[in-house]
Amino acid sequence: MEQVRGILSFLPNSHPRRRPADLIYGTDQCPPAADLIVLAVQHIMTAVPTLAYALLVASVCGLTPGATQSLVAGTLLGMGLCTALNAWGGRIGSGALFINIPNFDFMFIGPAAVAAAGSAGLAGEALIAAIACFLLRPLLPRLRSVLSPAVVGSVVCMAGVSLAAPAFKTAVGIEGPKSIDPVSAFVSLGSLLTIVGLSVWGGRRLVVMAVVSGIFVGDAIAASFGRMNLPPDLALQPWIGGPAVVMPTLHLPVAVMFGAVLISLLGQVYNVGCSVIMEKQTDADWRRPDMLSASRVLTANAIGDSISAFLGGIATCVGSANLALATASKAVSRYIGLLVAFFLVGLAFLPKVVAFLTFLLPGPVQGAFQVYTALFLFVGGAELAMARAPSTRTTFILGLSVCVGLAVTEVQGLSEHVPNGLKIILSSGYLIAGIVALGLNVIFRLGTKRTAEEKLVQAGRRPLEIVAGFLETRGGEWGVRRDVLQRAILAAKEAAECIAASEGRDLLSISGRFDEFNFDVILMHSGAALALSEGAATPEMMQNVFSEANNDVAIDAVMWRASSALLRHLADRVSTGPLDSATGNACVRLHFDH
Repeated sequence: MEQVRGILSFLPNSHPRRRPADLIYGTDQCPPAADLIVLAVQHIMTAVPTLAYALLVASVCGLTPGATQSLVAGTLLGMGLCTALNAWGGRIGSGALFINIPNFDFMFIGPAAVAAAGSAGLAGEALIAAIACFLLRPLLPRLRSVLSPAVVGSVVCMAGVSLAAPAFKTAVGIEGPKSIDPVSAFVSLGSLLTIVGLSVWGGRRLVVMAVVSGIFVGDAIAASFGRMNLPPDLALQPWIGGPAVVMPTLHLPVAVMFGAVLISLLGQVYNVGCSVIMEKQTDADWRRPDMLSASRVLTANAIGDSISAFLGGIATCVGSANLALATASKAVSRYIGLLVAFFLVGLAFLPKVVAFLTFLLPGPVQGAFQVYTALFLFVGGAELAMARAPSTRTTFILGLSVCVGLAVTEVQGLSEHVPNGLKIILSSGYLIAGIVALGLNVIFRLGTKRTAEEKLVQAGRRPLEIVAGFLETRGGEWGVRRDVLQRAILAAKEAAECIAASEGRDLLSISGRFDEFNFDVILMHSGAALALSEGAATPEMMQNVFSEANNDVAIDAVMWRASSALLRHLADRVSTGPLDSATGNACVRLHFDH
């Protein structure tokens, strides 16, 4: 292990963050050998069953067994490459623990691509998705206002909602019109309770083993009921295999190409959401989404999927179950990602081993973990969407997108009588929810004034009440983060009191300006500009308060120093000066980084 650590010592530095106290292994911390192997095995056993998505795509597309084997191997290589690039970091990855899995949504456009050009069409579809990801990557930092926390959180939340129903059906053994299978329900319940119990009440050692313990408990219960029979086709799987080189074609129907681009773009919005959730887990001082880090997630995804496309694989995305696993185990070390990537690439050439690992995760056990993942995505997405100050716009973006997505999911036959191009969209509630969230965000921004002003000469209201009410109202409308808004209210009240306490000055108005990066509050007053003090009160000044007979001046000096220090502490930048030379009015400017 020491040799491995020495080899990996030249990893590019990750973005510096203050590590939360509850993390067991941080981003740049290499766990001991035993823990590293256990954590990597858990992620592998979580990621490998998602190859069922790739098998489902192959089944829907009617691929031959040879083409199916190549698709699985190529997808595994893509998963491993994306995972490795993200863990590596630098300019080609985020430097964090992200495990990629097949993108399930390609099932909706795969058959049309195969019908048009066979396996080359499926590979072309994956290549188009990777190209779209490449084109979006440099634009991502400039799309911060479009991909707001409300939009990204809504997409992640809908991903959890979409997963909940199939996860529950898998957990309790419901197939078609059949009723609940008591054995499957008992197996999944035992597995889920083990994962939850160890995650909540387990110590440092047990927390990192929660998922693998849940898998073993589920397997043991299933075996006691005779439900752990080896699959009949396991013996037919070869020990050694690998993907075949496929030359992608871009001669596809316009509807298929449009669907691939749309699924890729919304998949990247989901990836951004996963990136933000990981940032919140690894940064105790998290304030806002880091779009530069998220764009590097897209870089890794685009590179890995491009290579996978030429090997017959389908596009991938960040695995939500693995993200939930990292959160449950309190271990987000990127060394785990590097080891997982090594095994995923190796598994691409070992079909029999992949089939056996899938056997170790029967349907009820998979369903139990999928239920946990659905809960994690739903709660994490809702928290992300409501990370800013609550507003009517945020409520409608989250509520309407999820409701419309659910309606599309539940209403049967909605896409039967629509053009083929729209069928791709209406076949997935997740896609519809993403489109609705993006559209509502753009529409709602049209009615939001980013600059506002209010006069403070109002009968029956105290100036401090007007200041607080103005900031609370505008901050909610503009989506200012709660912590920033609270500091702004306290600072504005303190500045208003300073103005009122000084001679020859009256508070006239308050104005606010906001964009995605800055929040400025300006209090205009009559008279000369305030002269804020530098530094806190000195011991000599404090001594004068108690020693002088007439100490009003000394007390005022100490209080002025305290107010000045408090303003500089609450705001990221404070300045005073003349505002209007014609009227002689001045102002106090409070700037807050956002």
